[in-house]
Amino acid sequence: MTRQTIDHPGPSVGPRWEGVEISASAIELALNPAKDFQTALFSALDHASIEGAVLFAESIPCDALCFVMPAAAADTRHAAWYSVKQKLTASPMIKTAVLLIGHENGKRFIHCHGRWRETAGNDRIGHLLANQTHLAAPTTLLGWAIEGGSFDRVADAETSFELFKPVATHSTASANGLLLRIAPNEDLITTIENVCARYGIEHGTIHGLGSIVGAQFSDGRNMTSYATELMIDEGRIENGRASLDISIVGMDGNHMSGWLVPDKNAVCVTAELFILRQG
Repeated sequence: MTRQTIDHPGPSVGPRWEGVEISASAIELALNPAKDFQTALFSALDHASIEGAVLFAESIPCDALCFVMPAAAADTRHAAWYSVKQKLTASPMIKTAVLLIGHENGKRFIHCHGRWRETAGNDRIGHLLANQTHLAAPTTLLGWAIEGGSFDRVADAETSFELFKPVATHSTASANGLLLRIAPNEDLITTIENVCARYGIEHGTIHGLGSIVGAQFSDGRNMTSYATELMIDEGRIENGRASLDISIVGMDGNHMSGWLVPDKNAVCVTAELFILRQG
């Protein structure tokens, strides 16, 4: 099966990827359940004097959880859009999620994809609305504080979306990671390998989220939905070769997980990634 691509309304000009070297340090954040997820997280970041971060959520009980999934666009300005808001209230739990903490107009902004479920329900995957999600108990998030660069949410002419793009904030002499954004129709794995070669990263881990046009997995399974939301469950760079184990949902709500085939999975709207150098 050939690699699928997508036509966006805007011009495909400019760089097809953007990367910024950063310094990352491991962190642990304690969140207060008395507030919505976004407020609780921003308060914890303020307390730790952290501006940007890549965080991971696991087994977090909620009182209410709101999210959206990919959907067809209702206008000609976009190639895809979001579903109507979904709300879970029967003791929902965030099973696992990836959170990128960047900025929009100088204020913090969260981009989060994850997997969740209600007590008696099935797993769901999508884009978390953190300001409309409420924690049910104190919780802890692990991850990485980012210095020397940031994801800034800005208007993108090609897709007509506001997207995270990496920008340098100040120089860092101890760079051990990279913030990376990949543009539409670029192969996800191939671009990661080319970027890592450019920055001399032979070994490392890959984290992040985004969307691809359908999905082709190494075991022969395929997702045909042209608009998707994905998160990376496990990503590795080994001897310059990238491998990605993802969870992904299509426009019909069906979701899949597995290892992607190289050179067969083009970015749909964006891929926003954090690569941590090892060795």
